[in-house]
Amino acid sequence: IENNHEKYLSHPAINIYLLIFKLFDNQEHETLYKHIKKELIKKESLFPKNEQKVLYEFLMNYCVGRINFGINKFMSELFNLYKHILKRDLLIENGQLSQWTYMNIATLGQRLNKFKWTSSFLNEYKPLLHEDHQDNAFIYNTASLHFSMKEYKKALQLLHQVEFIDATYNLGTKSILLKTYYEILDVEPFPHLIKSFQTYVRNNKLMSKNQKGIYLNMVKFTRLLFDLKLKQKVNKRSVVQADIDKIKKPVFEQKNIANISWIQEKISELEGNL
Repeated sequence: IENNHEKYLSHPAINIYLLIFKLFDNQEHETLYKHIKKELIKKESLFPKNEQKVLYEFLMNYCVGRINFGINKFMSELFNLYKHILKRDLLIENGQLSQWTYMNIATLGQRLNKFKWTSSFLNEYKPLLHEDHQDNAFIYNTASLHFSMKEYKKALQLLHQVEFIDATYNLGTKSILLKTYYEILDVEPFPHLIKSFQTYVRNNKLMSKNQKGIYLNMVKFTRLLFDLKLKQKVNKRSVVQADIDKIKKPVFEQKNIANISWIQEKISELEGNL
């Protein structure tokens, strides 16, 4: 294509697809990502809407890859792409928004502390969800938002209303419940949830061995942290750095842990209370 650039590169589609190809051939080329984004926004109207969505999904997948690589500034990039394509109705198919896209956007908004925007989004787009899971998706994501805002009682009230229609809701609800019980140091339901969470994961035939390990690690380390937090509350001097290091070292070495950022944050909080 470049050897015949006069013939081909005057066509926006050929030029943009070539740039996307180059981006995925060299994913560290972040300047190229910004160039493609600028070009696409400028020329998006030249493409039919279904193709616009595909092109933006390439950029979104690139952002996800960078986030998974630990480059968290791309969370803001991904968030802004979602906002842009929402305005252009590119995520709406047959008049509906996927419950999983709804969840992904809400989760990203919470991670960026965009609480007011996320609340407005959940309410505005709820009517566009399929009626079979509209209420469930709204309740779950609103509960998650309340947890992120440290409104733990509101989160608990809603979490008990979530229907476990599949593993995503089941694992997500149990994870938020576990973190909520930790935050409020609720000693009575915590051990029961630990047991039921472990049983669910071990008996789930649809989860891979790796997925099971990720969630079982989360349960294990949350339980260990809960014990230290409770011990520290009773007697601040009863917990020393060596106690925390027994958890901290494997957490930072293994990394295959669900909600690892939250667990690392709780470790730091315990250290700050020494």
